[in-house]
Amino acid sequence: MHTVMEERGIDVSKQTSKRIDFFMAKEIFHYVIIVCRKSEDDCPSLVPMALEVLRWPLNDPSSVSADNPADALEAFRDVRDELEAKLTKWLRAAE
Repeated sequence: MHTVMEERGIDVSKQTSKRIDFFMAKEIFHYVIIVCRKSEDDCPSLVPMALEVLRWPLNDPSSVSADNPADALEAFRDVRDELEAKLTKWLRAAE
């Protein structure tokens, strides 16, 4: 949901999801962070494309029923906040 990113002042309206094979044999990354189990299961081997693969399994907010928009919005906020905390901790440890 774009709304939860807008709450942090981040415009993602022009962003799209991209499958990992979009980057295969085109880029080498120092880090790849996999955030959902389904993506990891579907993901091709990342070697030698990624020097390090991090696995941060998060709940899939899109699995929350859209029948209750408030619950769905809260699920997206929870994942955003968890990802923000993990990134902040990881970046501080890298300093």
